[in-house]
Amino acid sequence: MRGSLRPPNAGKGRPKGAKNKGNAEVRALAQRFTNEAIRKLVSLMRSKETSELTQFYAAQELLNRGHGRPATAATGESGTGPAPAPALPAGPRPRIHNQGLPMTEQR
Repeated sequence: MRGSLRPPNAGKGRPKGAKNKGNAEVRALAQRFTNEAIRKLVSLMRSKETSELTQFYAAQELLNRGHGRPATAATGESGTGPAPAPALPAGPRPRIHNQGLPMTEQR
């Protein structure tokens, strides 16, 4: 439609925030095995026959499921929003010319 104020993709796809109904059946099926999967992770974590790496990953997954994943470096301490940028050191800044190499400071 010519002159329309609507974006060209308006009305297509799933609206923001709407649940994906296509995955609902798969999720419901997978959730039936939650208890068994947790028991398997505990078994792997405690087993003396598995490698330490396997034990570590099993323990990590249990902690992530029980307490949530830890905040990454890209998020702030509260786990939301961006992390604050580090402060720049005080003093004169080098000037950069178009080849990207520092020039001497001229003031």
